[in-house]
Amino acid sequence: MPTGGTFLYRSLQQRLAKVIGRRLKTLHFHNGDLIPNFADLTPGVRTVIQEEVLDYGEAGLMAPEAADIPLVAVEAQDAEYRVVYPMAGFSYSFQESLTQQAAESDPYITRINTRRSKMQGARRVIEERCNDVAAYGESGLGFTGLLNNANVTLNDSTFDPFDAASTPDQIIEWFLNEVGGVAVDTNNVEHPTVALVSTELDNLFDRKRLPDAPETIKSFILRTQRERSQRVPGGIQDIIGIQECRSSRLEAKGVHSAGNNKDRIALYDMDPENLERHIMPGLMDMFPEDWVETRGGRKIYPMYSCVSETIIPFPGAIRYLDHPKKP
Repeated sequence: MPTGGTFLYRSLQQRLAKVIGRRLKTLHFHNGDLIPNFADLTPGVRTVIQEEVLDYGEAGLMAPEAADIPLVAVEAQDAEYRVVYPMAGFSYSFQESLTQQAAESDPYITRINTRRSKMQGARRVIEERCNDVAAYGESGLGFTGLLNNANVTLNDSTFDPFDAASTPDQIIEWFLNEVGGVAVDTNNVEHPTVALVSTELDNLFDRKRLPDAPETIKSFILRTQRERSQRVPGGIQDIIGIQECRSSRLEAKGVHSAGNNKDRIALYDMDPENLERHIMPGLMDMFPEDWVETRGGRKIYPMYSCVSETIIPFPGAIRYLDHPKKP
């Protein structure tokens, strides 16, 4: 063993308080940053039901002596959405328990708790699966997510913002034309306020400057859209670069076919009337002790979560724009 003069080397070591682990990305779809979450889901349900009221009819211009009055009809119906249960577990052996006790009784006590670390690993994979379900849905169960809803209008654009010949003015016009298209197609009812873009496009918006103004593409879009929102509803308030909009992720999740080579922009409003997701209180839980399995000298601890699919009551409030990815 190394020594430090008349002392053992370990006597001259100081253990730092922090234990370093993997650096993990933020799960924006699961944590409520991009989709309004409601922690009101009861574990055990198979679906959630949303009641809808539809009214239709029109007013008429009546002569003073007319007796017939146009009537408005009302119709009620249910919309049903799937609930899924992402699960994972971790094992902890009797030998590991003894090892942990021995380590904690040592004067040079380790700050690594094996059982806690395994539990955190199980929680993380469940959260990652919940994040994927919110973003892409689950094709095997027949439902979609925020980025691939079949009822949302998709514009498959050939314009390439990464082409060296694409000017900042052209990129801005291309982007804002799609933003305005949502209001046009919904008779000025829906106005997107958030744009999800690929990380590469977000970087392009941040770095490419307008030739006649000290602004980047992003700062110009956000400034003009905020000024617009003071006069009329809507306007893009935030442009967020995420990995989930990249071509590679879309192809891996089955949203695009292999070799499509297109990133996706999602334009939408964070209003809970247009977009919502329901989760169980506490996000996840351990199985009850009765359900913990023992295999020889090892125990298996299962964990679960309970989440609804991403609910989009008004698909017209969202717009997808696919564009060539960065070469």
